[in-house]
Amino acid sequence: MTILIGIVLHLIHELAHMLTAIAFGASGSMGTNTVNYSTSMSDTARLWTNIAGPGIMLVIAIAARAMQWRWTAIILWVVFFQRLMAAVLTAMGSPNDEARIGAILGLGQWPIFAATVGVAGLLFAAQFRDERLGWRWALAAFLGMNVAITAVVFGDDMLPRINF
Repeated sequence: MTILIGIVLHLIHELAHMLTAIAFGASGSMGTNTVNYSTSMSDTARLWTNIAGPGIMLVIAIAARAMQWRWTAIILWVVFFQRLMAAVLTAMGSPNDEARIGAILGLGQWPIFAATVGVAGLLFAAQFRDERLGWRWALAAFLGMNVAITAVVFGDDMLPRINF
């Protein structure tokens, strides 16, 4: 289930970027792991399109925790892992959403990551504790999310893009 939820949530993340760009009148294309813009955007439009992806992930995580959906632990794990991986990629020289948000706001690339990864991590840790999930669950979730991330990253180049 982690693989499926991981892929679906990642697509929702990218869709949020695309729909926000459309709302600002931008055009481009969406893949499984990226949204490319073919028109220039104002700083305000760039800010909101970057906020949209991690923002929707945090909204989903908070809703899952508050409402205790059937797959809450997996949802929280996926959101935490996704935002943590974005921070790792930024540290490796490929600035991600939170780094771009921080740059636009003049805060640097790490404060927004601290907030998103911190909130997602706290929500996941609380759920992990409450459900008394163990190392077997954690290992399965880790492996499942790695498969999901691999699928969306490789799918970005291999699957058709949605033009908008």
